[in-house]
Amino acid sequence: MLPFEIPPGTTLDALVTTVIPEAHARMVPASAGKEPFACVVELEPDLSWLVTLDGQKMTARAGSEKNVDARIRSRRAWAEAFLADWTGEGKLVPKGPPPEGAILISDPRALKRLRMVTGVVELALRDFDADGEPPRRVSMTVAVGGPARKVEPDPDVVIETGSATYLRVLSGELAPEDALADGDVTVTGKRLVAMQFALALSALVPKKGG
Repeated sequence: MLPFEIPPGTTLDALVTTVIPEAHARMVPASAGKEPFACVVELEPDLSWLVTLDGQKMTARAGSEKNVDARIRSRRAWAEAFLADWTGEGKLVPKGPPPEGAILISDPRALKRLRMVTGVVELALRDFDADGEPPRRVSMTVAVGGPARKVEPDPDVVIETGSATYLRVLSGELAPEDALADGDVTVTGKRLVAMQFALALSALVPKKGG
């Protein structure tokens, strides 16, 4: 299951500007500290938000900005299909409760690790089929550090996998750094950048039994 509830009928704008900030305020403890952070989320062709973080406070508004710490880019149609699945059939939602110790990527403890990364990674699912269409490849690009200040940063590395492995990572059955060596995962480009991202993300979902 997802770490927080998304009400049926939630739009992408409501998800980014209301649902996620409210979940962040509930789920991030004061003891996590503060890590001021700014991120632009872009969904082509026509949606973008500037998200700012400072401890338990998250604010999001429509728009963009060049001087940010991270930039996330994907396509609106893909994001809408994910959202429909998360609030509906749940093919792309891990079964069972979230792993003990899991935290949000917006948590200051995760952001501190993300700040140690510099580069651009493209994360791709090769068999997305959660919307009734034939299975196809979907992806998102995440730029952190200096590359995030570029309008269209090119990927340093592409990490591609299938839905089954994606769900194993989210459920805590497979650590992100271990997934890079999994036979279902292909890594094209700078493996060092891929490992930096994987180690940063490992704080989000502790591996079961680890």
